[in-house]
Amino acid sequence: MKGYTTKAHAALTVIIFLLLVMGCAGKKAKDGEHFGTGVNHPTFNGPGDFFGRLAEVNSILFLHRLNGEPVDMDWIDPAFREKLCLTLTINNHCVG
Repeated sequence: MKGYTTKAHAALTVIIFLLLVMGCAGKKAKDGEHFGTGVNHPTFNGPGDFFGRLAEVNSILFLHRLNGEPVDMDWIDPAFREKLCLTLTINNHCVG
């Protein structure tokens, strides 16, 4: 019985993960937007576009490569990251 419960939990976890990924990759309707809410948010043209951009971001973050060329990540120190995140947050709230 214990092996069945473990397999059921694993299957449920995989199903939930796939639903979350596909929900993020899906197209969103343009109607019902409020002024300023769609300015800085990325839009994807389906799952292929989402996963293509995700792969590009992951290659920059983890492999330090952009279009096959090396990317120097040494200049991005924690203080710069904090300032950048604060600036983007303020711009998103104030429609900067």
